[in-house]
Amino acid sequence: MTKMTTVKEAMFQGELTLSKRIIERFIESCSHDLKSPLCSIEGLLTIASKYHVVDEVKECHTMISDCVGKMKQMLISIEGYTVHLQRELEQNEILAENLIDKILEENANEIQASKVEVKVDVNQPIKWISDEYCSYTILKNLITNAILFSDHAKSAREVSIDIAVTKAFVAVRITDNGIGIPAVQQSKLFEPFHRTSNLKSGLGLGLFLVKGMINKLCANIFISSQAHIGTTVSLLIPNKISE
Repeated sequence: MTKMTTVKEAMFQGELTLSKRIIERFIESCSHDLKSPLCSIEGLLTIASKYHVVDEVKECHTMISDCVGKMKQMLISIEGYTVHLQRELEQNEILAENLIDKILEENANEIQASKVEVKVDVNQPIKWISDEYCSYTILKNLITNAILFSDHAKSAREVSIDIAVTKAFVAVRITDNGIGIPAVQQSKLFEPFHRTSNLKSGLGLGLFLVKGMINKLCANIFISSQAHIGTTVSLLIPNKISE
């Protein structure tokens, strides 16, 4: 048995163990995160059946649709996570500036609504070779969070994105002056279904997905945050240019 085969088998076993943990955690969370919207749907259907006013019935149907959409998105996220966690990594040439532009364009409405000023500084003198899907997923979730959790009590809302590409690593730093993360919650940031704030609705899966992709890329993430001050996320992603 070659050393490469042994490494691949170890990686496969690690991914298998992680997948089992995901399934176990998912089942544990079903009682609240899936049962709760189902109960809401059941209650709304009961209310709707008693109404004879069209507006009230339409409102109940809208709320039911929202609950169903949330459950569907949760299942899609879990399915996508497990599929991409087990697939072979690709080695794509990534243009950092284009990747950030794509993510910001996808968040254009939220940036405008939140009146967030986004500053981008990209230094890419050489190629960045990595799995584009994983890199995109990581950066999209982190940048979207920085925008979504802006502090509306502050007149100036800022997000800074700095990327430096070197032969060994791609260093990414995302800094915001948003609502921040309370210290008591920081140890649970990467747990599935954990929500750091009740101010925004979400599935509680974003950072969990990020952590899975980071592990797959053998990257590192560091998060420093203070409530009401802001958050800084630092990433080191191996650059596969020499392989």
